[in-house]
Amino acid sequence: MMEQENKEYIPLLDLGVWNLSLENLNIRNLTNICYQTKKKYPSVQKSNKGGYQSGDVVTMNEPLFYPLISKLNKKIQNHYKTPNMSIIGMWVNISSPTHYNTAHTHIQHVNEMKQISGVLYIQTPLNSGNFTMYNPVWIDNQIEIRTIPGQLLLFNKILTHSVSPNNSKDDRISIAFNCNI
Repeated sequence: MMEQENKEYIPLLDLGVWNLSLENLNIRNLTNICYQTKKKYPSVQKSNKGGYQSGDVVTMNEPLFYPLISKLNKKIQNHYKTPNMSIIGMWVNISSPTHYNTAHTHIQHVNEMKQISGVLYIQTPLNSGNFTMYNPVWIDNQIEIRTIPGQLLLFNKILTHSVSPNNSKDDRISIAFNCNI
């Protein structure tokens, strides 16, 4: 029997968000790895208001993340039908109650306009905040996505996005990344 892939594309002009799932994840193990990373490495401040955000160099060089990087690379390459696409930077986000991520993009240079970013959700308690993607033409037009563990969102690096405040009593945990083409 063939396993059917569960995926959904949410259009936003020609730029949208691929809403996929990453199957066969050991969520408990990934949660532990994220907390180990938080204990071992200091937080950086980028889009996070409160909470913890690891640097991408830290995560990419941490052997505990190698199996996840491999799994994500295979999923992304298969999804985009691009065998050379791979993760070039990845970081952990741990948002405790009241913490959030401001509106931001992942683009740093004009030559990155066709590159892909993504986020994998590990722990998402009820009321822990939604992922919001903004229409690049009309900023008041946005898409809010309620996330669940194992959910993988892929989008163009130029798209502005944010995560609303964590209004739960537990941490929201995600792993974000950028890919080359």
